[in-house]
Amino acid sequence: MKDLSSKYILIVIVLVIGLFFHLDARAETIVHDTISSNTTWTLAQSPYHVNATVTVPSGVVLTIEPGVEVKFDAGTGLTAQGTLLVEGDNTTNGAVVFTPIGEDQWNGIKLAGHDSDGSLIRYADISGASNGIWLENSNAHVEHSWIHENGRGIYLTGASGALIEDNWIGNNSGRGIYYNNPSNFSYAGDFTVRNNLIVANGSDGIYTYFSSNDFKRVIRFNTIAFNSGSGIFNQRYWDGYKNLTDITGNIVVSNGNYGIDFIYGASDFNATVEYNDVWANSQNYNNWSPSTTNISEDPIFNLATAFDLSLDSNSPCLTTGPTGGEIGAYGDSGAPVSYKTEFVEHVTTSGALSQNEIWSGEIHLTDTVTVPNGKTLKIMPGTTIVVPDGKYLTVNGVIIAEGTEADPIEFSGNSTNAWGGIKLSGRPTDTSHLSYLDVHGATYGIWLENSSAHIDHSWIHENETGIYLTGKSGASIEDNWIGNNSGKGIYYYNPSNFSYAGEFTVRNNLIVANGSDGIYTYFSSNDFKRVIRFNTIAFNSGSGIFNQRYWDGYKNFTDITGNIVVSNGNYGLAFYYNSSDFNATVEYNDVWANQSNYYQWTPFNTNIDLDPLFKLANPYDLSLDVNSPCLSTGPSGGEIGAYGDNSTPVSYRTEYV
Repeated sequence: MKDLSSKYILIVIVLVIGLFFHLDARAETIVHDTISSNTTWTLAQSPYHVNATVTVPSGVVLTIEPGVEVKFDAGTGLTAQGTLLVEGDNTTNGAVVFTPIGEDQWNGIKLAGHDSDGSLIRYADISGASNGIWLENSNAHVEHSWIHENGRGIYLTGASGALIEDNWIGNNSGRGIYYNNPSNFSYAGDFTVRNNLIVANGSDGIYTYFSSNDFKRVIRFNTIAFNSGSGIFNQRYWDGYKNLTDITGNIVVSNGNYGIDFIYGASDFNATVEYNDVWANSQNYNNWSPSTTNISEDPIFNLATAFDLSLDSNSPCLTTGPTGGEIGAYGDSGAPVSYKTEFVEHVTTSGALSQNEIWSGEIHLTDTVTVPNGKTLKIMPGTTIVVPDGKYLTVNGVIIAEGTEADPIEFSGNSTNAWGGIKLSGRPTDTSHLSYLDVHGATYGIWLENSSAHIDHSWIHENETGIYLTGKSGASIEDNWIGNNSGKGIYYYNPSNFSYAGEFTVRNNLIVANGSDGIYTYFSSNDFKRVIRFNTIAFNSGSGIFNQRYWDGYKNFTDITGNIVVSNGNYGLAFYYNSSDFNATVEYNDVWANQSNYYQWTPFNTNIDLDPLFKLANPYDLSLDVNSPCLSTGPSGGEIGAYGDNSTPVSYRTEYV
């Protein structure tokens, strides 16, 4: 009986395994070539595997149900000369997903000819293609979709009067939206882009190149930010073509080239450019003089998560629209889809990430690791990362490293020699967030190159340079302990002649006992603004704050307010090339007991020169004694220094051996 029972059990196991492989074999539906009649791709038959390009001919309809996944072999695609209806929805797992098989690109979705005008792509997630969507002489409608990590996001050619609205178009290696037709055609239609988030693309956010007098570009109520090229680039083919252009209600900020660019001159365009916020681009306008309805202010995004570009309640963009309402992607009743990222718990120890990764635990890198544009690295609290000598964690995409006070994220080297540092490079890194990090032992603790990332509540110590900034880096650095670095605490160096209408903000930091200057800035831009407010800058071997401009004519905007700058080995506050060459506000500071308190600056009577009376209950306890004169010296009669303005910087921490 026992042997017979064992045989029955074995038979059952074999049957179950056979059934499993049978079901698994049916789990994938192979599709290819031309669809000859109206067809629906159903969730029940998903996923679909395209092993040769699928074509939908004129007069035929292909419908794709919510939740379907379509996977493409390299070099294949989906071409519709008839009607394509991608009918995803906004329920959990309701999007229609188009992805490659493997790492090589597929060709994308192509809608060709005006017989495809009735096509609709809704709630689609499209990635890994050379062109996410290609519209060729098509007036299709693309809405509420994620178009990301392609070569180009949406590519348009010919007479394509498409409607593109409420999408997230980001992290593509080239342009987000690229309309290219230099041919002489006449087409009395509208190309409309509205209520989209066009973010962190590797070239321009929107690029249009037309030769038709009749064609109209309508670019309204979009948020176009952190792209490596221009925000909106408009070009006409030659003299005589005055394309109709409506650019209204957009937020165009922190792009790596121009905010709004007109090639061939503004007079060559029949353009309306009104009610936009164009701010902190490399240069805000080219060949255009903005009207007074346009503003140039920080839009104040919420940034509760990476690429959360909804507006804070204090945003100036909430009341800037044509009727006094909100501008940007969420204005004019816009409801764009939000950024979505799927993470994999995987650690790349050398080379480039090929997917979005989550790091945790103890990690030992073996070489430089790069987070490329289009990828996001998330590091969990308590993670320890050890980096080899001279090697970097380089970020061209996004890094979200958010520790806690109890469980900071630690970066260190694997020997007594310096490792390279954490380097963030390029506009797509602007939404990166570094919080509660402990960074030590590097050549550059954190290096920002053309990046406006946010660094807060971190310990940046015992590096050669604490935080190093180059290029157009409008970073926000607040509530940190930056000390005991052998060189400068914060070093911003760019002698090149550039224009960048942004802000470099340092506030509520403890910048202490560095081997050179506490803060050193060297700029050549008229537009750039240094904001240095409510810091405690003490016991540095060099100057407390050293400001330098490149040459005569560059009058950098400088706001130095509410700082305690004491006991530094050189100047407390220095302006190189004469104070008259700076458009500066220096008020409500305590500048005391430096080798020389001021260089080329005569202090206003709101500044004081008194012992701040630190508590010094332990080394570097720079909170203020109850008798401190700095407790009531601020702009509104409050406290100055790192603990002023209602702030809570991290305190000095030491591990003893």
